[in-house]
Amino acid sequence: MASRHSRTSDEGTRSRLLHAAGEVFADHGFRAATVQMICQRAKANVAAVNYYFRDKETLYHEALQYGKHPEIYNLEHFKTAVRHQPRQALELFVQDFIRRLLTQGSRPQWYTRLVAREMAEPTAGLQVFITTCVLPRMEAVAAIVRGIASPAKLDEALVQRAVNSIIGQCLFYHRYRNIVLKMMKHAEFGNSDIESITESIVQFSLGGIHAIVSAGSTTAAPGGPKLKSQAPGRVSARSLKTGDRNRKLDQTT
Repeated sequence: MASRHSRTSDEGTRSRLLHAAGEVFADHGFRAATVQMICQRAKANVAAVNYYFRDKETLYHEALQYGKHPEIYNLEHFKTAVRHQPRQALELFVQDFIRRLLTQGSRPQWYTRLVAREMAEPTAGLQVFITTCVLPRMEAVAAIVRGIASPAKLDEALVQRAVNSIIGQCLFYHRYRNIVLKMMKHAEFGNSDIESITESIVQFSLGGIHAIVSAGSTTAAPGGPKLKSQAPGRVSARSLKTGDRNRKLDQTT
């Protein structure tokens, strides 16, 4: 039986390799990084990568997935909110996601750079990242959107667009953080900033979802063309496009 000391030593070596790999991959990319570079930075034997991770590719995938735990959508109180209080669930999700994006938290500095490099120079690891880190988050937001829209049943295309909008609003502050901070005349994002950003995104998203639902049962002005009828409570992307055309016609007549 392995001693506690040996288990601790194994965990320490594995952790050093993972962090060293994250830094090397972030600096050089998957293709240019070598096992020798990683082990040298981790102060570990070259054979250690094979022992702990099998090969460089598996180690890279592990590094890409470093930020997936713990996520709020895995917590029971969040799942309960999605089922019974979707608006509260939206607020919980946005605040958690914004905080992760805008504050360092427990994630290492190399993680954001690594993900950005993978987006710019995609590898086979992109699908792993999507499956383990992106899709669970998007599925959680999709459940929230459906809950807010209930009892109306939105087409899945509309649900997906709403999800993209919500997550896109969050990512804006990450992508343009330096510009936003300059405009705010802040050095960093504080708790009050995160709260106000959260409130803004939640209010805008709620308004958008309710507008989508309303568009499904709205007709044009008297005498104008009507929206194509939908099944009760169901909204389609086509009806929204028709509604847009109707509004343009109203504005020009």
